[in-house]
Amino acid sequence: MEQPVVLTVREVSQLLRIHRPKVYELIKEGAIDGFKLGGDWRVRRESVEKLIGKIPQSFFASGKREEEPIDFTRQNGTLIHKADSA
Repeated sequence: MEQPVVLTVREVSQLLRIHRPKVYELIKEGAIDGFKLGGDWRVRRESVEKLIGKIPQSFFASGKREEEPIDFTRQNGTLIHKADSA
C-alpha cells in the first residue's frame, strides 16, 4: 500500500500529537506545507516527514489510534514540546 501524498489536518494532528488549531498555525508559519482544497486543508506528507522523519506505514492502516494531543511551541525556529520549554 502506497502512502498518500497529502494528509488531512486531523492526520497531521495525530502524527504530531498536537491540537488541530496548532496544525493551522504551523501551516501559517510555513513550518509545514499546507493548501486549501475546497473548504478543507491538506498538508503535503513530505513536509511533515521533514519535521518528524518517515511516517510508518502502520499509521495509514485502518484502526489508527487516537491519542491525547501534546502542545508544541517554537523556540529559535525549532519545534519543541511546551513542557520542555518551561
